Amino acid sequence: MASSSDPRDLEHKLRILFFGTTRENSHGVPVVMNNLTDYLRSHGHDVGFVINLFDDHFVELHTDGSFRRYPNRSALLRAEQPVLSSYDIFHFHSWHFAPGFVPFHTEVQDTLSLDQFLGSFPETKVMFTDHSNPTEDADTILRVNGIDFLQLSSVEKRAFLDQTRLKDYDLRISNGTWKQGWTATAMLGREWMYRHADVVTHISAHQKGFNRDILELDFSDPSKHHIIYNAIDMIDLASAHLTPNIQRLGEQHSFSSVPRILYVGRAVEEKGFYDLLHAVDLFCSLNPDRPLDLLVAGDIPPHSSDLTRQYPNLGKQLKFLGRIKDREDLAALYQSSQVVVQPTHGECFNQVIGEALAMGTPVIATETSGPFEVYGSKGIVYNVPVRNPVKLAETLEDVLTHPAEALRLAQQGKAYVAATLSPRCIGGMYTDIYHGRASAPLSPPNSLTATPDYQTMLAAFRQGDLATAKRALQSLRSLARHADDVSRITFFTEW
Repeated sequence: MASSSDPRDLEHKLRILFFGTTRENSHGVPVVMNNLTDYLRSHGHDVGFVINLFDDHFVELHTDGSFRRYPNRSALLRAEQPVLSSYDIFHFHSWHFAPGFVPFHTEVQDTLSLDQFLGSFPETKVMFTDHSNPTEDADTILRVNGIDFLQLSSVEKRAFLDQTRLKDYDLRISNGTWKQGWTATAMLGREWMYRHADVVTHISAHQKGFNRDILELDFSDPSKHHIIYNAIDMIDLASAHLTPNIQRLGEQHSFSSVPRILYVGRAVEEKGFYDLLHAVDLFCSLNPDRPLDLLVAGDIPPHSSDLTRQYPNLGKQLKFLGRIKDREDLAALYQSSQVVVQPTHGECFNQVIGEALAMGTPVIATETSGPFEVYGSKGIVYNVPVRNPVKLAETLEDVLTHPAEALRLAQQGKAYVAATLSPRCIGGMYTDIYHGRASAPLSPPNSLTATPDYQTMLAAFRQGDLATAKRALQSLRSLARHADDVSRITFFTEW
């Protein structure tokens, strides 16, 4: 164990079992989970993993550098109950362990429910870290059959979600509303985890406020509900020698010696991917003498070959790299790019922005939800409106024309990430919770719901009286003092 001056190292060493869907750094959630477990190991705590794959019911138990695979939870419990009982805390990083989840590609159901599984460990504390994007979920669920989900009562909401959720394997194949069914299943799964966990950590005030409002839940208990941002491990790679990594990637993907715009994430509408394509296409059409490359790191969309025809000014400048699972390779991409763009329509945190800033790379991000709360409101990124490719193109030109100013802003962002989002900082907050001595959440209790303007706005919103709702919102903005207040105002403003 590495030596440390952290006073937490002198305390009781914990045994924590993490529950997730993969240990590969293939997307944001396992990256966050691995950042935390690396910190805990470095401070002498014992860490294990239960990996329940999305694709089937196979369950893997990872302990002491090895793993054992079982066909389902029942088999895991029968074979490993003494080992599982030795852990102080079960820390869940995925809602899909909750009842009602239908795994991909299999009709096999696990007969052991999660509450039965947890009932075998009455002395073990259960934690749930919510990584959901409730903005995207709400947008999806509100489109179902023309029903306005927000107008339903609490009982009606739960009945609607139960009716809409995925109930069997065949529904996912034959029914065109699979995405709505998946979203309803996710919302019910999260709600189950909220109710059954001893401690819940939300990764932004926006996420906490949005889920509380959309599902009408009580998150007021400060001993149960906490807000902890995600750790950014890239800050530890900022001084690494990454030239060989970028040279290898450049040879593999035919990088040219022109400015690089980097996009990391899913190539989907809700992430603003097509807004970015439109913006870069516009930039290229207005600046034919300023060539650049648009690098896309993430799953390659099946229609990728059609995009150069839809956006003719991009041509061969659009390069799909696929998923970059190696952290040093991804750090090298950030470091060698002139700007990273995250034009999301809304999400709870955004790991990519923090990673880019940690590497000292300028970032353009949409002024929305979690990204604005965590980064945009700190003045360390270039803020642009949601769904505005023209403004995005103008900001791209500003960044590329004034690189010194862009780098100055990025360095401020790097300092912010190092001071507030480092694995040591975030890991310390989780350690406090594990030891049961955490203070109240970062955001004080929200006071807006008690105001007449809030009740007027809510009633007008549900009745479709947008003029009255907007007037009430204007008054509420002047009352917003805390992060939860801001997230609540942002929620209704967006809708």
